[in-house]
Order: sequence, then structure tokens, then C-alpha cells
Amino acid sequence: MQAKLIAPPPTKDSMAGSASASRLRPMNLDRNMVLDRLKTVPYPGFTRDIVTAGVVRDAQVREDGVVIQLELPPGSDAVAEKIRQA
Repeated sequence: MQAKLIAPPPTKDSMAGSASASRLRPMNLDRNMVLDRLKTVPYPGFTRDIVTAGVVRDAQVREDGVVIQLELPPGSDAVAEKIRQA
């Protein structure tokens, strides 16, 4: 099962967790920053993160947002939803 998540480009404040006018300014983001952030997302039911577990197949930073491609075992709809919410 493959899942593709698309998110708008993050801002400095969305990465830091606070809100202000600078929220509209996308920060300079690269693939390594995205992967580092994904390493904080636990793989449901395990102690590993989704990057270490090998679930993340691709991460792209584009002008219109971030695209993350995940590869999950068949029948992992509930796991995909938990990861999507994280």
C-alpha cells in the first residue's frame, strides 16, 4: 500500500509551534529537514519512527508544498491514518 501525503509549505512559526504574521512566509526547507521532522513521528505500535522503520519512500520539497510518499504493508489503513494525523 502506498500513501502520498501533500502538505503546504511550512513556515518558521508552524515548525516552532507559535502563530504570528510571519506564518505566511515559507521558510527555506530542504529534504533533510523534512526527514529530520519525520523522525519524530512514531510508527504506530512500535518504538521506532517512520523513517527508521523504512516507511518513508520519498520526501520532496516543492514550491507548492511538501510531498511525502509512504510504503505500508497491505491492510495498513489504520496505521496510515495515524501517521497522517501525526
